[in-house]
Amino acid sequence: GNPGKICGSGFVNGSFGIITALCPIIGYEKACHLAGEALRQNIPVRDLAVKKGILTAAQYKESTGETYKA
Repeated sequence: GNPGKICGSGFVNGSFGIITALCPIIGYEKACHLAGEALRQNIPVRDLAVKKGILTAAQYKESTGETYKA
């Protein structure tokens, strides 16, 4: 799909900030694909990123300033 369109959808469900924080770590395209998958599964991007092993709980906290809670 179109990464811009998928990332735009991420904004609607409140995940845009997480996508922005993930871009320097995993890259724009991968972050957008992750957003699309999270949107399709109706789960938060952060949960999917940690679940898939793309991001550790420590990396999540470092990139977002929030503590990951599963």
